[in-house]
Formats: sequence, C-alpha cells, structure tokens
Amino acid sequence: MKRIFWTVTALLLSMSTVGLRAQTAYSSMEFMQYNPDAQSAGMGHTYLGGGRGMYLYGDPTSFGKASDRLYASYSMSVLPQSGEGHTFWNSLSAGYKFSPRWSIMAGFRTQTSPKVTVVDQTGMEVGAVRPNNFSLDLGATMAITEQWQGFVRGSYIHSYQGLNASGFGLSIGANYVSEAMLYSLPVDYSITAALTNFGWGMKYDVGKREVGLPAAMEVGGRMGVLVADDHEVSLAALMGCELRSSVSNRVFGGLGIEYEFMKYASLRAGYNYRANLNTFSIGLGGQYKFASVDLAYLMTKRSAFNQLRLGLNIAF
Repeated sequence: MKRIFWTVTALLLSMSTVGLRAQTAYSSMEFMQYNPDAQSAGMGHTYLGGGRGMYLYGDPTSFGKASDRLYASYSMSVLPQSGEGHTFWNSLSAGYKFSPRWSIMAGFRTQTSPKVTVVDQTGMEVGAVRPNNFSLDLGATMAITEQWQGFVRGSYIHSYQGLNASGFGLSIGANYVSEAMLYSLPVDYSITAALTNFGWGMKYDVGKREVGLPAAMEVGGRMGVLVADDHEVSLAALMGCELRSSVSNRVFGGLGIEYEFMKYASLRAGYNYRANLNTFSIGLGGQYKFASVDLAYLMTKRSAFNQLRLGLNIAF
C-alpha cells in the first residue's frame, strides 16, 4: 500500500490535471514566480523599477536608492477556501545599507496548501498530501554610478509535494534612474532589466525526476509625475519571457497606475497577463513616518485563484 501511495504521488507531480484541486495547481515552480510585494501586486505585478518595502522579492535596487538604511517587511496572501482549506503565502524580508553604495538583504517565504487526497488506479483513497514550499534568500545591491545600480539574489528552495525536492536559484539585474521634465511637470523614472530564477533544477525523491526552475528575462520600469503639490501619479510596466522550453506561451507582462496623496495615501490598479491566469488588481496603501501598510486584491476569471494580499513595512 505504501508503494502505491508514493507511485501515485509521483504521477500526480508529472500530471497537474490529475487529482489536484485548483489551489495546488500552483506547483513548486510557480511558487518562485510569486510576488510578495503588496504595493506592486495592486499595480499588475509591476515589481521592477520601483517599490516600497519587500525589496528583496521585488526590485532590490529600490532599497539601494532609498534614503533608509534599514527596512523590514512582512506580507501574507490567501486564496479562497477550497476543499480542505486555504492556500497561504507568507514572506518576510529585511535589509541593511552599509553605505550609499552597498546593501544586503535576507528573506524567507513559504507556501502552504490544503491537503490533497491521493487515490490509486481503482479510485481507492490511499493517503493524503499537504503540499508546501519554502525558500531562503540572500541579496545584495551595489551602486555603480549615481544613476546605475546592480543587484544579485540567491535562493535555496525546498518543495514537498508528497515527495521532497531541493534546488538553488540565482537572479541578477541592473537599474537606471533619472529625472526629466514633462512640459512643466517634474518626472522621475526608473528602468530595471533582470534575469531571474536560473540555476539548478529540483529533483524529487522517486526517480530523481528533475524540474527546471522558471528562469525568465524581464524588463520593467516606473515613471512618477508630480501633477500638483501633494499629488503624484505613477505609471508602471513589466514585460518578460520565460526561458523554460516546457512552457508553450512564454510571454508575460503587466501595467499599473498609482495615485498618491501627500505621501500618506495611495490608490492603485493594474492588469497582469500570464498564460491561463490573467489578473486584474486593485490596491490601496497608507504611510505614516516610518511605517506603511498595503492591501491588494487580485481577481481572475477563475475565482479559486483570487487573492487578498497584505503588506506591512517599516523603514528607518
């Protein structure tokens, strides 16, 4: 019976349409593409080129450009209940800036999913699996010039889908920031190019079946326009291409807009395109002195994938 359990579980890993509820369709690889930053999530997942908090998993160079020397961020996301329960994401990251040129960051993120019943070929239940994934991440930024910043992030990933697998990933990128005038309005803009999640694949216990990491080439940016005193509008965009040959539709991207009043309150909206899971998002945020809070709600055609996301951030 135990042999049947592990055999069927291995089959489930290779056939995402067999016996898995909607929430567990997020495989261990899609976990690496999850964006914990609630601010950019409310703007169509446009996480490159800007951000506030959760820098390690958004655009690390945003921390390199910020005036703060220390930050700590937490975010949580939850999907609607399905079957045995909810799917949760929890992320925590912190960073310290040694000098205007150097900073380091560390973080931890987890995904926990409801139990999935495993059946044999006759339809008999032979056990249950509670999938979960986590990663430990380290990152650093370096100022190359006043306008150019670079970043690197390394990740140790562990996945349990009834079988265990571990792997290592690496992300690198560079950011350019500048200012301009749009008619008589001051404009600041930022552009980031990145190569994300490339490295060693993950091998599950039985059969040592290797699953490649979701490596991608990405470029994104953000432009902020001070339209009046205490009123700023930001536009953001992201475009990328997955490098995995197993993915048929590799192109993804997002567009977002944010209105900010007096640096205290923000309203956001965005749209993100990704094969089979397009998302429309809305969000709001508030900031007072060294603390900020962000909320985002993500809506898809399949309500089982709608998400509520909360982000908390402190910076000094």
